[in-house]
Amino acid sequence: MSVEKEKTSWDIKSIESFIIACLEKMFKGERVTTSFSKNGWIEIASKFKESTRKSYHKTKFKNKFDNLKRITSLV
Repeated sequence: MSVEKEKTSWDIKSIESFIIACLEKMFKGERVTTSFSKNGWIEIASKFKESTRKSYHKTKFKNKFDNLKRITSLV
């Protein structure tokens, strides 16, 4: 039994919406250490879906968050 992996498309609007949703959670103090709580990720996914009409799994958001952190730390 194989599981098909869906390719995630991150255009500029998607990235912007994701960053805004993450910043809102950070300003509300819902960031635990270097990541968000389970509830925080759920709310980020909900806000993201509301603004982009795209629905991704929590793992996709965590990976994008980690990648953006890594990229911005290089600048």
